[in-house]
Amino acid sequence: MIVLGFLVIQDFMTTFLLMFSLASVYTHFITMIRGNFSAIAKREKIIAKLDSYINHKKIFATENLRDVQDEILSARQEPAKVPDSYFKKFNPKFQQDHKKYIERVNKIYA
Repeated sequence: MIVLGFLVIQDFMTTFLLMFSLASVYTHFITMIRGNFSAIAKREKIIAKLDSYINHKKIFATENLRDVQDEILSARQEPAKVPDSYFKKFNPKFQQDHKKYIERVNKIYA
């Protein structure tokens, strides 16, 4: 007899099927989490590259900017999704951060 939460499972087959179904659910979520971490890492790399260009007033070659544009496009095509609740909660903060960033860039290039 196995006690699992509030369930008492006496049958081996029931136990096996329950654990097998939970394993597939965990595998799905772990795959989603890994995909999200991969998308985050890719986006952070793009942001760091753009910040380095902007903060140091580098002269840009069109080919370099097109490469960055291609990286942005591939990052946007990643399957990682942001839940609406997260977006609604943090959207005002994101907008404030964007405004501060635009002001900083305008000071650099003014």
